[in-house]
Amino acid sequence: MKMRSFTKLYQVMMESAVKRAKKYNIADDRIIFVRMNGHKLELADNSVDAVIALDMLHQVDCPELVMNEIIRVLFKTINH
Repeated sequence: MKMRSFTKLYQVMMESAVKRAKKYNIADDRIIFVRMNGHKLELADNSVDAVIALDMLHQVDCPELVMNEIIRVLFKTINH
């Protein structure tokens, strides 16, 4: 499958998630949908309740680095 096809698939998935959140009246300040480089998340330390990374850890060269970034941005109460 071409990279362009994957990009389109991710865009469709993201749009579907946004529509579902609106359908269930989830406030915009409670959830954000973004696609980022997993090796350097553009989020502050301890700034989010959850990170959802779908179908990607097996595709990165250093999944440990991605997991460390996820841990870095999660609230400390989750890091224990």
